[in-house]
Amino acid sequence: MQQIKLCLYKGTYDCESASSIEIKILGSLFASDLGCPGTSLDNWIFDDEQGIITSGNIIELEKEDDYIYLNNMYDKRKILIQLKISRRNLFSLLYDWQNKVCKKNPQPQEVIIKYENNIFTLETSDTL
Repeated sequence: MQQIKLCLYKGTYDCESASSIEIKILGSLFASDLGCPGTSLDNWIFDDEQGIITSGNIIELEKEDDYIYLNNMYDKRKILIQLKISRRNLFSLLYDWQNKVCKKNPQPQEVIIKYENNIFTLETSDTL
């Protein structure tokens, strides 16, 4: 199992700990590029006419078949490190992010994104 923990600090989420570089890329998408109330990628995920590539402040997303590849545009490593996620799984995470994080008042203190059995899931906690 891999995971990343995002902690609420002064109204925004920061990547607190990550078990791999790849999952940190996913955490950066939510913490830095989407935030709350959250930029919507819902339509882009499934509509290829809206383009194959999009990006936020840090993370670039590229569609290929049923998957989306995420990479850090500013990573200076010579080898490209990407995270691969199915379109449906990313859509599900975005839905959970909106409903479990952004729409909660107060927002949860901690968000954990886990990767287990080829599925990414999002959990929240109000205690650090």
